[in-house]
Amino acid sequence: MKITKSQLKQIIAEELQNMVENHELDEGILDRAGARFKGLGSKLKGWGAQKALQATGRGQAAKDVKKSQDRLAANKRISHIMRIKHRELQKLYTEMSKDLSILKVDQDEDVQRALTHLEAAMKGFEEIVGALTREMETVATTIAPTEEA
Repeated sequence: MKITKSQLKQIIAEELQNMVENHELDEGILDRAGARFKGLGSKLKGWGAQKALQATGRGQAAKDVKKSQDRLAANKRISHIMRIKHRELQKLYTEMSKDLSILKVDQDEDVQRALTHLEAAMKGFEEIVGALTREMETVATTIAPTEEA
């Protein structure tokens, strides 16, 4: 029996989905794997710049570049997970609001309080991702001149 590449991908996707639904596979595992790879490019760039600086006798500059690239890589990993979880929270909020409205309990005081807490959590995620993005931009701009020097 021959299976096409697209059929194989579909079978794998279905099996993974079944494993997630049956709690055999933690659905966050793929998110975490993606986050691990997010900072890899920064680490490799930092390693290359560090070796070049060490070769020219600028050891402290090499240490500074490594430290900055490590921080940049960590921020990319954190930001990746935070964005994913923020989308999940938004989806949860939308589904919950719709269900509560259908049940005609969306105006209940306790329900409103719970939704307000969920909105605050989503805003907190947005603020953290924004701060990480600004820090990554700052780190990236401060590293660039050092690498060229």
